[in-house]
Amino acid sequence: MTRLGRLALALGFAATPLLAACDRYTLTETAPVTMADAYVVDPRIAWNRRSQGRTEIWTVDGPMLQELRFVNGLEDGEVLFGGTDAKKLPPFSPRMTAIEVVEFFALSFTRAGVTNFEHRALRPTAFAGRGGFRFEFAYSLEDGLAREGFAVGAVRDSRLYLVVYSGTQLHFFAKHKADAEAVVASIRPRGGPAP
Repeated sequence: MTRLGRLALALGFAATPLLAACDRYTLTETAPVTMADAYVVDPRIAWNRRSQGRTEIWTVDGPMLQELRFVNGLEDGEVLFGGTDAKKLPPFSPRMTAIEVVEFFALSFTRAGVTNFEHRALRPTAFAGRGGFRFEFAYSLEDGLAREGFAVGAVRDSRLYLVVYSGTQLHFFAKHKADAEAVVASIRPRGGPAP
């Protein structure tokens, strides 16, 4: 993968090089949003959003600065990021435990070219009204730019669902962390009551 491709992946964890400026974003309403016919979230604020395969990306200031990423139903054998170097990435397996999903996530980032990837604080949490997991992570780019984030998710019906918030450690992660936490707290099954 080229340095530009690694930068685009690590900054916005998109595998296609710096297409964010060309991609079409739409503004979310503050009304509830159904994700992949699997669960519902409340945006709480206006986010810019776009879809990319099984993934939906929300951002306020731009994906290079911060983003809220919804991985909606990754299937057996699929990889976390698409693109030309996807064959280097580990495949998802529905038999993975929470610990193995975190390792899959970490290995995907490391093979995509980020450095100093660390994860911590794996713990159980509710996801759409049932059991799931949560963890925090941090990593650096080759030029030393540091990012941090958190992820919540679950394996349901042999598919992986993840909601991942990340941003630059300098200012942008903290700027909308509370908004991202509010979206995560609002996750509920389709047809379930609002929290």
